[in-house]
Order: sequence, then C-alpha cells, then structure tokens
Amino acid sequence: MSLNYIPTPNSVQAFSQIANDYKIGTRVFNLVGAYGIGKSAFLWALENDFEKRHNYFNAISITEKINDFRVI
Repeated sequence: MSLNYIPTPNSVQAFSQIANDYKIGTRVFNLVGAYGIGKSAFLWALENDFEKRHNYFNAISITEKINDFRVI
C-alpha cells in the first residue's frame, strides 16, 4: 500500500527525535496531539521508513542501523 505522505517540518523533527532516541536505547514513545492532525499517517510513514519500504523523511543515514522496529 502506498500513501502520498508529505512530511511537514514538525513531522521531520518528530521523526529525527524518535530515530535518534531509538538508536541510543529508548524503545517506547508516546505520540500525542489533537484529533485530525495526522498522527496515524505519520506513524505509517515512520514505520515505512524504519522498515526500509519507503524514504518519506530522506533519512537513510539515520535509519540504516535501525532494525526490529514495530509500530503498535
């Protein structure tokens, strides 16, 4: 499945924070925000980047060492 996801500056910042924290050992994240702002779409894009199915955030160097990541 493909989604025409367009990263916003906030989503790029959240992606970078989650990826960098994951690499140093943080394994649980909470994503909180108002209804309808795109949390689910962001998580879908983040999961696709981390599982190397797509490169929505242009962050191959960040995600290349991330393995066994799951969005629940």
